[in-house]
Amino acid sequence: MNWINLGAFKQLTLAQWGWLWAAYWRLWWVQIKIKWGESGRWLANVQLADHAQSMPLSNDKSGQHNFSIKQSDQLFELVRLAARMHLWQTACLPKSIVLADMLNAKLGERRASVVVGVQRTDSDKSDRSIASHAWVELDGRVVGEPASITEQFTQISS
Repeated sequence: MNWINLGAFKQLTLAQWGWLWAAYWRLWWVQIKIKWGESGRWLANVQLADHAQSMPLSNDKSGQHNFSIKQSDQLFELVRLAARMHLWQTACLPKSIVLADMLNAKLGERRASVVVGVQRTDSDKSDRSIASHAWVELDGRVVGEPASITEQFTQISS
């Protein structure tokens, strides 16, 4: 496991371990569905995390589960860490699907959305290609990534 910073695991709370493993298994499921399933049908209505509302992300002693910007960024890091644990490289789309789904389950209503964007890359005149990237927005704010991502990529879906 030399590709993973083991120090990141030492700092996790018990609740964060629960979210990490939930993200890990959801990533398997999403990647399998994208690779071998009928992705067009289920992507529109994907809902994976029915039980996640009852799982706290951090130790909130007040009993309230107000999901803050900081907690959504923590969940982004847990999904990213779960993706690094997989045998094959996990692209941005499966990570974004899992993150948005887990955020929506925690929030209890559909406010997080997966956004896909493209950009033309012109390394030289003979090689023109298009790059794509998927990210999650929560209430109009980019989760876990720099806000400048919306300027680098032209949004094609949300």
